[in-house]
Amino acid sequence: MDETSRLKRYRRACAGRRCLMSMTRFIHDEVAASKVGSVQDACRLFASLAIPERERSSVCVGVRKVPAREMIFYNGDPATEVFVVRSGKVKVSVPREEDGREIILDILGPGEVFGEMAALEGTDHQATATALETTELEIMNRQEFVALLETCPETATKLLMILCARLRQANELVQEISFLPLSMRLAKKLLKFAKGYGVQTPRGIRINVHLYQQELASLIGTSRESINKQLSLWQAEGLISMEQGFLIINQPAGFAAWLVPSKASPPLSRLA
Repeated sequence: MDETSRLKRYRRACAGRRCLMSMTRFIHDEVAASKVGSVQDACRLFASLAIPERERSSVCVGVRKVPAREMIFYNGDPATEVFVVRSGKVKVSVPREEDGREIILDILGPGEVFGEMAALEGTDHQATATALETTELEIMNRQEFVALLETCPETATKLLMILCARLRQANELVQEISFLPLSMRLAKKLLKFAKGYGVQTPRGIRINVHLYQQELASLIGTSRESINKQLSLWQAEGLISMEQGFLIINQPAGFAAWLVPSKASPPLSRLA
């Protein structure tokens, strides 16, 4: 039996039900495949991968619950699944061999896909994924993912759009590190988080992403000490504040002014 026939037979076996995904490296996870089947229309994976109605009844989807700060997969693990964030947030990072620190590639929220590149290539993961908070994931087996791409042009096109967005984001990060001052890079990242994860409070916009200063530094290519100095400067000016580990932008309009180059390059004496 050739590979195409095996994949078709695998998908037919899954038709009309939801299958339980592999539990490798997830001993403490709570898995409930039936949760997706009972609320099929709410399945984020279908929308995130543009899976059309005609294909949904034969797609096997598992749901995995991952505790806060637990690894989802490690750099170098075999890519056997594709993931979509159902709820919570996921950090995708690459470790630096020389000092054990990490370079954070992205913070992902509900509806976002990850693990797709290595799954498509059939290689090991080139990054580590970590749940920043208690997170639910929707999961598709790699074999089914590849079979879906072969038979569903809508999903293949959506994947190309996701990969293009990844490349564009990588190019933007290189340009920002090369040309923008620290204050502007940090302001852009915090405003992006405020837009995606911000909640309006009486004090301002609270960013519901719990990141350590070292993680902020790893996101924009600088040191923890530099992040601490810049945040302290903004706190002294009343632009931001901290509440139970979450950052609040007290003055969104004033904070956005740091995206203007003249504002984003204060005298060095102010950062000393």
